[in-house]
Amino acid sequence: MSVCQRPVIDFDCWASRRPRTPQPPRRRRHRSRPHRRRPGSAGVAIVATLAAIVIALAPPTEAQVLIQEVLYDGPGSDGDDAFTELVGPAGMTMEDWSLVGINGGKGTVYRTVDLSGAVIPSDGVLVIATSSANDSLAAVRDFIGSVDWQNGPDAVRLLDASGAVVDGLQYGDAGAFNAGEGTPAPTTSAGKSLSRDNSATDTNDNLADFTVTGIPTPGVGAAPEVEPPDAEPPGAEPPSTDP
Repeated sequence: MSVCQRPVIDFDCWASRRPRTPQPPRRRRHRSRPHRRRPGSAGVAIVATLAAIVIALAPPTEAQVLIQEVLYDGPGSDGDDAFTELVGPAGMTMEDWSLVGINGGKGTVYRTVDLSGAVIPSDGVLVIATSSANDSLAAVRDFIGSVDWQNGPDAVRLLDASGAVVDGLQYGDAGAFNAGEGTPAPTTSAGKSLSRDNSATDTNDNLADFTVTGIPTPGVGAAPEVEPPDAEPPGAEPPSTDP
């Protein structure tokens, strides 16, 4: 027979049992799962970062400046009427830029005009004329420079601050050296200029881009020379307006 049997409860036997020491609650162990990355998310982040770096390091594009109109042979004293007109972005400073005159036969530079201090006006047109410019030319002059270029078959080049050629105009027979672009533009008679159209079209061919202008237009755009309409023969009567 058991020492402790039911149904009689022996309290002495019950008390003799070894009390159970309470155990602290067990903590459930959570297995850490590796973080799952969305497919391609890392690649997208890297590409986006590299794109941002490329954009930040990309050098700014230099705005285009062109020779728009040149009058090198004035009707009187060349220095009084000669001018060179440039077009470009308004407010652009021309520090360390220059215009150079080049002998068409020898290819040598015979004159350099430093444009430091010049700023392209708000209309995008910069007129350079000599210090002895006539009153009408002086009124639209933006910068003083010795732009009385030689009359013979020669060239004018525009150089940026690094000395690189930005634009060039060769007029007349290129001879042994062509410092312009493509086929040379024609020579002009006294008082006429060589000019691009009002849109400053640049096809890198002087003959296609420049037109002889009968009435020079420094600072106000250019208009090709137009032949006047034929006059009516003497004695011609106007058409009748009677019904």
